Amino acid sequence: MGDRAMPTDAALAFTHAGPKAERLDKLVQAKAGDGLSRETIKKHILAGLCRVNGMVHTDPACRIKPGQEITISLPHGESRLEAEPGTVNILWRDEHLLVINKPAGLTVHPAPSCPQGTLVQRLLAVCPSLRAHEGWRPGIVHRLDKNTSGLILVAPDEAARLKLGQAFARQEINKTYLALVSGRMQPAQGACREPLGRDTTRKTRMAVVSEKAGGRPAHTAWRTLYADPAERFSLLAIRLHTGRTHQIRVHLAHLGYPLLGDATYAPKAVADLAPRQMLHAWKLRFDHPLNHAPLSFVCPPPPDLSATMLRLSHQADKIVITGLPGCGKSSLTRLMAEAGYPAFSADEVVHEAYAAGRDGWQIIHHRFRGRFTRQGQAVDKAALAEAVRTTPGLREELEALIHPLVNANLSTFWRQADADGHALAFAEVPLWLETGSSRAACRIAAETVTVLGVQCPAAIRHDRLTRLRQWHADMIAAADSWQWPEEKKLAACDLVVDNSLDLNHLRTDGLAFIRARLELQALRRSELTAAWERLWQAEPLSPTGQ
Repeated sequence: MGDRAMPTDAALAFTHAGPKAERLDKLVQAKAGDGLSRETIKKHILAGLCRVNGMVHTDPACRIKPGQEITISLPHGESRLEAEPGTVNILWRDEHLLVINKPAGLTVHPAPSCPQGTLVQRLLAVCPSLRAHEGWRPGIVHRLDKNTSGLILVAPDEAARLKLGQAFARQEINKTYLALVSGRMQPAQGACREPLGRDTTRKTRMAVVSEKAGGRPAHTAWRTLYADPAERFSLLAIRLHTGRTHQIRVHLAHLGYPLLGDATYAPKAVADLAPRQMLHAWKLRFDHPLNHAPLSFVCPPPPDLSATMLRLSHQADKIVITGLPGCGKSSLTRLMAEAGYPAFSADEVVHEAYAAGRDGWQIIHHRFRGRFTRQGQAVDKAALAEAVRTTPGLREELEALIHPLVNANLSTFWRQADADGHALAFAEVPLWLETGSSRAACRIAAETVTVLGVQCPAAIRHDRLTRLRQWHADMIAAADSWQWPEEKKLAACDLVVDNSLDLNHLRTDGLAFIRARLELQALRRSELTAAWERLWQAEPLSPTGQ
């Protein structure tokens, strides 16, 4: 379709000359004088076709004061909307009623801001009888926002439309939505009854407004279907007991759990997490308006909802590499980095922290009054190691001072690996099992860690330490004594890699470990997606709607 203007209906303009304030829709109906129903007038007001003193008013119940000027466009005769091609996913159809699965991104009916390309114009192509209806919303019983997907009712038969409208007004139609919100919803089940009205500062928005200030009663109930273990999002089943404009979106934002992707009511960081507002009209239960047969429909959401959940659920598999001195854990960590995965070394963090003037240097300088530090020089690690070897309790004190720095850097490393979308991330931490502080910090961060131990016979380890690091026998014995015995340490690991041969064998075992972890990760994603699909397909969609 071109950019032609939307057809204009007959204009009605008048000044309220009565002695007291009256409802807008009643005043218009009294002046129209051509048999138009109040419901039709309400639709035109809601569509933004009415102005009071030159300002658009979209509330049919607003009170008009004497002397105010009203201008409204009203229908005359048949609708002049033109049918347009486009897919309409009809789940149920008889002569009185259609139940449709509306895709996100499709506006329901024309308005001045969107005169073409709407659901109504697609419906005219498949249901020509809608042309007999008045106005720009022929047959539409209720609306969904443009970027909300899911179930919507259409009544080609006027009698059915009126009865369904009455059923909505009496809250006899059960509507349940799926909503993906930011954070872990607390409480997991509850209701919001805050009144809603037009935002006084931004007229295109709705807001929580007291009833004294013109807010209308609103009731939204929820229960949590799924909560992300890392508390990044929650999937909610939302039951609407009233039908205010933007009700779900405003209530959830007011509670502090805005919809992901909601550019109007969510902070930008939350709005950017999804391609659209993550709201889907999931279930409808009601009685047929004419034969009163009970009807029930369940419509699974489009793929973008589960895709958003899967993306936000992603966490890199966090692998801690540990083992006794000289076992080859540093070599394995380097091999993982060469394979393209982020790698962390606790020893490197300590080395950097001990540089002149850095945090670790400052801590040791003040605690030991310059015993191991000189201005402009790094911590004297040789002297510090000798003091640790000969002074009871010094190692434990030093760990308590320095390990928090390592843990903070490790936590940042894990978060960055998640943010960058890595499948795996490796951290070499020699004393991961011996010191509970690292494991405790990881639990606080809600991380799940796999501990990969590197096994190597003591004779080979000691030879490497002597040849490559020039450690003497007393230093090797002291370093071994700071860790658990190899048998105990490896037994506490989740997996063990053997490094009793050469680097090629270690590389082969490391790559085999990566393949196994990636396969396990793919299986977890598949299981998670299947579990979500079972949630929203809990009730099968009958082809007859029964």
